[in-house]
Amino acid sequence: MTPQSERDLERVLTRELHHVADTLDVPPAPAAPATPAAGERTRRGGPIWLAAAAAVVLLAVGAPALLSQTGNDLDPAPAGPEVAGVSTAPAKTPHVVDGALFVDGEQVPGRWWSVRSGADVWLAWREFGAFAWGRGSTVHELDTGDGAPRLSPLGRHIAYVSDRGGDDVLTVLTTSSGTRLKPTPVTLRSGSSEEFTNVIGVTDEAQVLLRRGGRDLLWWPGAEEPLDLSVTAPGLEVLSVTGFGIVTRDEDTGETQLSRLEGGGQLSTLYALPEHDDFLFDPTGTLHLWTPAGTTGGDVTEVADLLVEVGYGDGERMSAPEGWAFKTRMWQWEDDRHVVAPVVSTSGDDQDERMVRCQVEVADPEGVVEGTECVLLEEQWIDQG
Repeated sequence: MTPQSERDLERVLTRELHHVADTLDVPPAPAAPATPAAGERTRRGGPIWLAAAAAVVLLAVGAPALLSQTGNDLDPAPAGPEVAGVSTAPAKTPHVVDGALFVDGEQVPGRWWSVRSGADVWLAWREFGAFAWGRGSTVHELDTGDGAPRLSPLGRHIAYVSDRGGDDVLTVLTTSSGTRLKPTPVTLRSGSSEEFTNVIGVTDEAQVLLRRGGRDLLWWPGAEEPLDLSVTAPGLEVLSVTGFGIVTRDEDTGETQLSRLEGGGQLSTLYALPEHDDFLFDPTGTLHLWTPAGTTGGDVTEVADLLVEVGYGDGERMSAPEGWAFKTRMWQWEDDRHVVAPVVSTSGDDQDERMVRCQVEVADPEGVVEGTECVLLEEQWIDQG
């Protein structure tokens, strides 16, 4: 089978799997500082989610791999009042708006910056820098030190690296039991180097992608030390990891692509991706949601537009409602046709925050995006205590 026919088959299969996919949400990759483009606003000192992606490393691509990552039916956007045919009911997914964290429609005590979720597990960042995870309103605090934890796509594991006496120590938490996965905590690096090891992402099989200095590393349970991907996959830089492959950049050409992690830490290219700062697959892997390269770096904390497309197109513009802008790196797929995100007011100095739901219209069987529509959601009462 040729690479092109393989890609076509994958696209057909993913469209057929719309009703058997789990929710997947991926934090975006780091963005280089950039000058805000037209339609964007900046605000210094605003909180931005620690920029590194957390998701799954895929060992095989195609129908078996997609089926292995799906299980629960995708529910449609919640019913309720509509604007332009889009429900205005509160978002289903865990979300933060105006410092309040909502899970299953209930506010979780405390003040929060951001949240990511996988299946029924969420991982959130508090206003004062600490992290916590949980199911529903149950909160479990994490002692990560300066390291940022990452959640696997289906919420099975949380991985983080902390500094202990100058050593980089990796911990992998199994969320089903709330206990540490053996043999972690494990020391990855002695205090002889000044380069700190960060977690890029963790798979549901507890494989951990790491970055130390300019090198990408891979650790798995039982490994005595992480594998250096610059040796096994030279010339490729890992930008982020998703449930459908690893987003990489070719260091020679600068091209961005989706790659597959194979045995021995090798990376093979699947297909090209748009040049971007932030990138998210929908839960089925069919739709791409992204911001163009140079959009969200530096002091940019709000953007007026996102781009969305099936497969490998140039992207249809997804615009926030008039008078509002998306908070950077806070958007999430709610299901395979809806995106939810906090937005801030662009009029006046009050910086009001609301949630929006954006609906993507896809023409079948052509499989192209015909248009998008974003509406403000019903306001949720927030306990400021």
